[in-house]
Amino acid sequence: MNMITYCAKCGIANRAGDECCQACEGRLRTPTAEELAIPRAIATNSGPEPVYVLAERQRWARIAARSLLSATLISLSRAVLMPFLITRVPRGTFGQIDPAVVQQHGYFAALGFSIAAIWAQRDPLFPSVAALCIYLGLAIPDAMDGTTLISSGIISKSIMVLVLLRAVHAAIQYRTTRRRPAIAALHG
Repeated sequence: MNMITYCAKCGIANRAGDECCQACEGRLRTPTAEELAIPRAIATNSGPEPVYVLAERQRWARIAARSLLSATLISLSRAVLMPFLITRVPRGTFGQIDPAVVQQHGYFAALGFSIAAIWAQRDPLFPSVAALCIYLGLAIPDAMDGTTLISSGIISKSIMVLVLLRAVHAAIQYRTTRRRPAIAALHG
């Protein structure tokens, strides 16, 4: 019977007898006889979350928040650049788009995404899903209303949807990250 020990710091499985974790090089300890006698269901479902689970969840929350911050920057860029482009290109290139409205919508979207990014640092699922749903609710009718491919903004909307989907993915990973078994025996 070969024993493996999970590192309490990072959660990586290590062979019995190893003194240091193969991933983080943290010091490993040998499980006591009492720990070996604990049924697996009890060992995996009781007590506070191990450090590696908390670190993994924080990592996913940061990814979701950064994705929402990226959406903020895209919205700010659009609010600044689009009015400039609309006034500089030949008439009709962007359809009948009003530069002031584009600027106003960009600033409001940036404000909403930045609030969602702050909120996502605690629990990213609701703000990420809400940001995606609200954006789709506003972007789909806008894209369908455009008279030309450029005026409908399909490329920028697709990029924004991908960024927001990344936030939702990270939020789902945040919610599904769970504790791994603390002690496991492999039969060889």
